[in-house]
This record gives sequence, structure tokens and C-alpha cells, in this order.
Amino acid sequence: MSKLPFVELSSAALNVLIEVSHHQWSLQKFTQLPGFIEEILNRDATRGKETLELKYELILRMSRHPEVHALLSENLLTRLNKYVESGAFFVELQPRVTYEGEE
Repeated sequence: MSKLPFVELSSAALNVLIEVSHHQWSLQKFTQLPGFIEEILNRDATRGKETLELKYELILRMSRHPEVHALLSENLLTRLNKYVESGAFFVELQPRVTYEGEE
């Protein structure tokens, strides 16, 4: 979804995923798509406030899905829950070392 060229397209795709996320089959289908979970959890590729909020809503619904414990590994469930706990606008700080004379 982050590869879609316009924020509007990403938002529309996320809205569709959110709408189907209440179905029993949704989480199973989401996990069968290669790279889907990694893409959803990738904060670096997300553009725009609305997209961040929609992505957060999808992850929140996935983490609360009735069959989440049966379908996801503990590691993946932990990653989803950490994303939810951190919030939609969390930015992980990357330490940067600069040396004297560098620009």
C-alpha cells in the first residue's frame, strides 16, 4: 500500500482492508499474503497523517481479531501489540554520530 503513488489510493486500500477486517477469514488471508504484515508494520514507508491513522486502525483491529492467537505467532502478535501501544505517530529515533568538521 505504501508503494501506491498517491495518498488517496493508499487510504482507499486501507479503508477496504479495515472494512473486511471484522470477517473471520480476514486475518488468515492477510497473513497468507507474502510481505503484507511486514509492509503494514513498516512505519518508514507511510506518508500522510490520514494514512498513518488508517494503518494504525487496521493494526489495532488485527491485534483484537478473535482468532489472532490461533493464526499468528507470538512474535508477530507482540509486534502488532507494540505498534498499537506506541500509537499511530510513533517515530523511532535513530542515533547519529557526527564528527567535528562534518556538515
